[in-house]
Amino acid sequence: TNLGGFAGPSNEDGHDGANPVGVANTHIGINKNIEIFGNVYGDLEIIKGLDFVSRLGVDFIYGDHSFLLKAHEMGDAGGVADASLDVTYSSYINIVFENTLSYYREIGKNSIKALIGYTAAQQVDNFVYASRTDFPSDDMTLHAGLSNVMNDGQEYESAMLSQLARVEYGYAGKYLLTVNVRRDGSSKFG
Repeated sequence: TNLGGFAGPSNEDGHDGANPVGVANTHIGINKNIEIFGNVYGDLEIIKGLDFVSRLGVDFIYGDHSFLLKAHEMGDAGGVADASLDVTYSSYINIVFENTLSYYREIGKNSIKALIGYTAAQQVDNFVYASRTDFPSDDMTLHAGLSNVMNDGQEYESAMLSQLARVEYGYAGKYLLTVNVRRDGSSKFG
């Protein structure tokens, strides 16, 4: 009897592959993903010509991935002597919060537009990976693996704050003067 109980092909003609039922029962992958994306927007006219706009955006992704390779033998197609289990957890979140205050006014041939704004953004990305082999029983959970213990993980976080201002002066619909100012601060800058 073969390890795992699955018959395998013989390579007498050189064209036989692995037993598909055996592969389906010994190569077990489970992938779970959750993705949530959303935006909220609000616009308020405080007085005529003066508007406040606020936006909030969130992106969230979570992954849980497992791959179990059970010990098996399938004739000339080969096999695996020791079962192995690989598990990866990952998550990513990105949050952006933006507020602007804008003003527009026309006086005779003159027009004035002004805008001030503030943006805050934060990203957090992390993962944890673990792998084990050599399970003494059918309890194939991470804590039961005795050999080839591998663990890895990382978390990365970044943030950005921005302030901006813009003033536009127009005269008679022919001439336009624009002044922009922006300031950015980021954890990536050091």
